[in-house]
Amino acid sequence: MISDASFNLLLDFLQKFAAVRPGLVHQLRPLVHEIAALKGEVLLPKGIIHDLVFFIVKGVCMEVTIHPDTGRKETSWIWFRGDFVYVSPGFFSQQSAGNSAEVLQEGILIYMSYQDFVTLRANYEEVNKLAELIRDHYFFALKLHALDLAGLTNQQRYDKFIGKYPRALLTLNHKHITSFLGIRDKGLGRYGLR
Repeated sequence: MISDASFNLLLDFLQKFAAVRPGLVHQLRPLVHEIAALKGEVLLPKGIIHDLVFFIVKGVCMEVTIHPDTGRKETSWIWFRGDFVYVSPGFFSQQSAGNSAEVLQEGILIYMSYQDFVTLRANYEEVNKLAELIRDHYFFALKLHALDLAGLTNQQRYDKFIGKYPRALLTLNHKHITSFLGIRDKGLGRYGLR
């Protein structure tokens, strides 16, 4: 069962991309489920085909990439409240995942199975377009992040991230933030002193 508040947050996110017809809303609700997620939990393991896609109602998750040359575990993406959590390839392409997704801060997630997604897509043609728009949204965000890593200073990346997520330093492990921001020195303390 999913709460009204959680379902409405999901609908608000979807409606940023396209109008969601009442029939789709009615069919979607019984197909999504709400769960509690614990810090450190692996939501989407690397190396398998994912049967679930998640949406964050409360909490924070990260994508973990193992660098092919160094073998280091890197935080390649961080998702916050109101974000979908999936890795690519993975859920939408039904290919074996190259990365994993883990819970950084415990919270509440909504999830849907791939079979239910297929059912919804078969009954509502706009689901395909909606899925593509959401995937494009995240693909564009990843490209912007890559540009930030290449073109901004450590201080500029820090300022941009903290400007968008001001409470992140209080709630998240700093090593995940430094990995995500590409900061390789002794931590974040010096960047907040400006």
